[in-house]
Amino acid sequence: MDSRTEIATMNRSLLLFLVLLTTLTTAIAQADPQKKGGKAKVSTLKGKLGNVREKKKTVQRKIRQTRAAANGVRIDIHRVDERISRLESQLVDTEQELSQEKDRQKKGAVLLGESRQELKKVGKQVSARLKVIYMSGNRSTISVLAGAKSAGDLMMRKEMMEKIAVKDRELFERCAVLMHEVEKRKKIQDQTVRNVSRLQNQQLASRGALARVREEKRGALVDLKKQHAVLEASLKEFEQDENEIASEIASYMRRVASTPSFPGAPRSTGVFGRPVNGRITSGFGSRYHPILHKRRMHTGVDFGAATGTAIYSVAPGVVVATGYGRGYGNRVIIDHGGGILTLYGHCSAVYVGSGQKVTRGQRIAAVGSTGMSTGPHLHFEVWQNGRKVNPMSRL
Repeated sequence: MDSRTEIATMNRSLLLFLVLLTTLTTAIAQADPQKKGGKAKVSTLKGKLGNVREKKKTVQRKIRQTRAAANGVRIDIHRVDERISRLESQLVDTEQELSQEKDRQKKGAVLLGESRQELKKVGKQVSARLKVIYMSGNRSTISVLAGAKSAGDLMMRKEMMEKIAVKDRELFERCAVLMHEVEKRKKIQDQTVRNVSRLQNQQLASRGALARVREEKRGALVDLKKQHAVLEASLKEFEQDENEIASEIASYMRRVASTPSFPGAPRSTGVFGRPVNGRITSGFGSRYHPILHKRRMHTGVDFGAATGTAIYSVAPGVVVATGYGRGYGNRVIIDHGGGILTLYGHCSAVYVGSGQKVTRGQRIAAVGSTGMSTGPHLHFEVWQNGRKVNPMSRL
């Protein structure tokens, strides 16, 4: 659910280091005020942490700018993908229509050829018949009948003239029909040829547009990779500072391990209570990062729950910090003694204040979606001696 929280891991880590250092230095100052060099060490670490704060602000600004630019490129790529999909669909339609028109063109050419052949054949017959009529002169039907030698001859000549007239009429009508058919098929064929030419040009235009849009997407992907590289550089820059301070704090904690514990936080032993009534939606450990597109460490456990659902302290302790962070949003940090701290992130409301003692099961906040969050949930972390550990080992 909290797919972008990993990017803010270094911010959260530094925040908790600050809290740890503040708690430890206070404890040492109270427990052993005569210890030589303690105040100087605290002052030195505070100075270093002040420098890191300034670097942190710069890195956070760069990360915000890079993330905004990367998100913009992703939106552009999504739009380009939609255009590519539309162009590909149009190209498929055009190619199908072009294929159909080419089939019609081919069939039309065959039909036109057949009609022309038949017209040529009938035309020869008409020419021959006209030649006979011309050679016979202008002899009328009456003159032909008048030359009959007998009544039988007259009837025969009459039938012959009628048959010739019918044949001539059929021949001339067939010739006229074929001429009209050839003309009609020629027009259809010409239109089909024009359609084929138009669709071919449309096909070329669609392929050209598709190539340009794909090139645009390629450029956007290159830009996105550059943004990822910038973001990675920003993260590494901050992680380097974070690791240096973490190393110093860990070393310092080992040196003061024999000093009395801070009296304000009762030591918590045993299994923690449940921080919220909700199911686990993301566990502790490596998971795929949605922005950097690679696996990164998830340093807590996410519990899915509706906004406003009560969040409880898992054990007695003292609230050491509350406030808002860009990654965690509204968060509460509780010291349970013995080097154990718990963090509750993305709260919609916080009901306790810094320095307040809390009991196991006490309502301290409400579920929300503040900070780097994709939906309402509780991000729960357990810190042991300055190191994040799997919360499930204590739940």
